[in-house]
Amino acid sequence: MELIFGAHNVTDNSEETQVRRTSTEFNVHPDWNWSLKQGDVALVKLSEPVTENEYIKIIRLHSGNETYAGEQGMLAGWGITSNNQRTVTPLLHEVAMTIMSNEECAAVSASYKAFMKPNLLCTSGLEHGVKVGFCKGDSGGPLVVGKDADSWLQVGIVSFGQTNCETGLPAVFERVTKYLEWVEKNSDVLTN
Repeated sequence: MELIFGAHNVTDNSEETQVRRTSTEFNVHPDWNWSLKQGDVALVKLSEPVTENEYIKIIRLHSGNETYAGEQGMLAGWGITSNNQRTVTPLLHEVAMTIMSNEECAAVSASYKAFMKPNLLCTSGLEHGVKVGFCKGDSGGPLVVGKDADSWLQVGIVSFGQTNCETGLPAVFERVTKYLEWVEKNSDVLTN
């Protein structure tokens, strides 16, 4: 797979900030099960290291007990921005969303209650009356909290949402803290 770092316009190969790497080695979580909504996490080994700079920052993984419920999270991605759009957007977009408690998310509907587990977290689908969230093409993207790029912590990984991405219903992420032990154990496997 091709990984692109430091990009704003992913279709513009001449963008000077971009660093591209190709990788053939990856490790999917052993509990990955789409129907059970769990284990939607993978590690990818880069073909060579990428140097951090003004456009490429390392985001630390959240490791504490804080749920961040009620706080603003930020998601960036190249996913479609409306149901009518046929392909991902070439330009990077970002959206701020309120992180919900698991109890609030489960109370949205019977279907949310059925799949809500401790390994997941949700963000509100509405912000000040505006429908927000992720859509096709954003999968695997980070949900971060923090004031700026130097203080960001990744708390979630885009997992799944409604088929209709303009519903204003909560978006669902894998909760990073539930996979830290697996990430630490398997990062060594990929670096050897």
